[in-house]
Amino acid sequence: MIDVEFKITAERREGLLVELGRIVINCGYTLLRPRTATSGEGVLVTLAVRGPERNLSALSEQLSTHPLAQSFESAVLGGKASAPQVNAAQKPRPAARPDEAYAREVEALLPELARHFPKVLPLVVGFEREISPEYLDEASRYAGTRLGAWMFKRDYSLGARLNLADSVKQIALPAMRSLRSCELVDGKLIVKDSPFCGNGLHHGKSCHFLRGCLEGLLNEPGHLGSFDVEEAACRNLGAARCIFTFTPVD
Repeated sequence: MIDVEFKITAERREGLLVELGRIVINCGYTLLRPRTATSGEGVLVTLAVRGPERNLSALSEQLSTHPLAQSFESAVLGGKASAPQVNAAQKPRPAARPDEAYAREVEALLPELARHFPKVLPLVVGFEREISPEYLDEASRYAGTRLGAWMFKRDYSLGARLNLADSVKQIALPAMRSLRSCELVDGKLIVKDSPFCGNGLHHGKSCHFLRGCLEGLLNEPGHLGSFDVEEAACRNLGAARCIFTFTPVD
């Protein structure tokens, strides 16, 4: 067993301890001394927890990537070496590694997405208008992976571990329906009216945010192995619908 102290700065206090406490418990830890205080950067949450050392990396990952977390620090108590410290605005996600040029903008967007969920797509379109075209596709996809991971942890993390096909049907489809009208046909996710098409921001495939959401939703459980999420057809390129495919990688 190991005792760890986390310090997390967030924008708001309401419901924050409940959300963070749920993460702590789900990782097999006990919450010892939760404290909140107002700081110049927002709300400072200090969590002292105790639990199995083997789960520390998973717990740190989930706390540091919470959509409301603006900064994150951790230290092992009792004179042991410090636990890895992570800045929530800089930590890369495997599906799309953030460049410093846009990572901070994405992290600043996440609390707004959490606050206005599920009506987030107009916010993302507005965000895309502020991003340099050089980084637009990567930034949009990265924002999607972060929101998708948050959606999984919020609504689906307590479910059974499913294979890829069932995960698409029982997790990705209902989660994406909360954002936009879509359907599943022959294992392909079809989005009928993506707001990222025809707005003049993209010259090729345009639904990078939706692709990222699907990657975040399916990667977050961590048991599906390697697979590709691709936008096989896009209205921005003249297709009738935007179609996403899911292919296992050997």
